[in-house]
Amino acid sequence: RRMTGIDWDHVVWLIPWCIGAQVAGKDTPGKWPSNDAILEALRKLPSFPTILGPGHMSGKEMFGIDNMIEQPVPMDMFDLKAGDKRIIA
Repeated sequence: RRMTGIDWDHVVWLIPWCIGAQVAGKDTPGKWPSNDAILEALRKLPSFPTILGPGHMSGKEMFGIDNMIEQPVPMDMFDLKAGDKRIIA
């Protein structure tokens, strides 16, 4: 089947999930960490790489639990002279 937006969403999570699994796995050598342990490990990290830049776990203010990866999102604006978008921050 063709890839959908949901598939791409899963790809975004793959690198952080693997990092969380490595960190969580240090606590239980020889055993596969649970998804809860992986999430807890990611929450403890100050940041971790994502395909969009360094991210960290967030979401408590919006959802009541830190289960969202927040990464830097560049701000851009349309430059009329250039006829194109430009990253401004």
